[in-house]
Amino acid sequence: MKAHLIILFLLSLTPISMFRILRKPLTILYPMIVSAAFFVGKTGDVQIVGKFGVHLKMGNDSRIFVLAVSISFLMVALRKRDWSAREAILFLTSILTISATFISYDLFNIYVLMEVLSVQAGLMAIRKKDEKVLWSTLKYLIVGSIGASLYLVGTIIVYQKTGSFSIPKELDKFSMAFITTGMLMRAGVFGLGTWLLSFHSSVDDELSALFSGAFIGGIVFPIHRVLGNSHQLVYVFQTLSIFGSLVVFSSKNYKKILASSTMAHLSAMLSIPDPSLYFLNHAVAKTFLFLKSGDFKKGVISKPDIILSLISIASLAGFPFTLGALAENQSHSILLMLSSLISSAGIFSVLSRVKPLSGGFKISSIFPIILVFPFFSFKSLLSLFSILGMTLKIKRDRKLFLEKVEWNVAFGLIFLAGVILFC
Repeated sequence: MKAHLIILFLLSLTPISMFRILRKPLTILYPMIVSAAFFVGKTGDVQIVGKFGVHLKMGNDSRIFVLAVSISFLMVALRKRDWSAREAILFLTSILTISATFISYDLFNIYVLMEVLSVQAGLMAIRKKDEKVLWSTLKYLIVGSIGASLYLVGTIIVYQKTGSFSIPKELDKFSMAFITTGMLMRAGVFGLGTWLLSFHSSVDDELSALFSGAFIGGIVFPIHRVLGNSHQLVYVFQTLSIFGSLVVFSSKNYKKILASSTMAHLSAMLSIPDPSLYFLNHAVAKTFLFLKSGDFKKGVISKPDIILSLISIASLAGFPFTLGALAENQSHSILLMLSSLISSAGIFSVLSRVKPLSGGFKISSIFPIILVFPFFSFKSLLSLFSILGMTLKIKRDRKLFLEKVEWNVAFGLIFLAGVILFC
């Protein structure tokens, strides 16, 4: 397993983003390199500096999570054209921090990474000098600090009983109560994530997309590893998912509707034994829908984006022939299916009010196609790429070469996702 070495290597290269000409290529390359490192590396355990050191473990679920996060970051990177040095450094280090949580297998290392991720999200939010943003970020940091403190208490209890920070096979109820509550507060689950609605509605669209599509993966995955496949909170999470979906109809603000839907889907992920595919579906769909917040607010959206929005909403609802349906079938839960339908209905009500305009596909918007890939054959997949390639209309200007590279990179990641879902 060499993924952790690649992450450390990329971290050492991050300062070169100070050069303006390198910022855009780096933001595109980092997600690609990290995801490739996870798929090339072998599954297994690595114990660094004995039992008191860092315990790393990579499995197949780690790979799907890092693929989802890479796609989310890549969509934002392709959409954003101008990067400041501060934005680029925070963006690049966030990719590495989240990816590191997918191979962490000791409680204290997870605690450190969650704290770092919280600070990175806060710094990315406050670049916008607005009182509402500052207040919502402060609430996020305060709630996150309380959750981290509870988590740390549970970690100390585990260490006292086992003599190691590694995640034990079974947690006793006392330590699990502290660790689970702390993590759920950080994640923004319904009832413990009051900060989530105001945070999403006040920050920029790109950060909302990253937070809902990628950052929550750094919390969901550790919870999945700590609780294991057989925990007793399944029905609690499913009930919270229903309540979270009902909150969707309590606001007319598009971003608050999406944030409420995220709360519902968070609970749903935590109730599934293996949330990998569910998270991939959520990351791609929510990143796209948040990135289109500006268009929805204006009440106009291009016709191709309407089609892709419908695909995203259908997949979130678990509609047949989508990745969402495949993910929900793993749970066999009527409550989760009902929750997904309710929350998706709220998002669709906003889409039904926008006015369609003529326009073409944008490079950062084609990724929702992944959500219908599990039911394609390889021939259909290649045919789809050929048709899209022939119908692309790229203006012949000084950005022609960069745009071609971006399309190839995007198609490469989409093809990789298709291969993973088939094999």
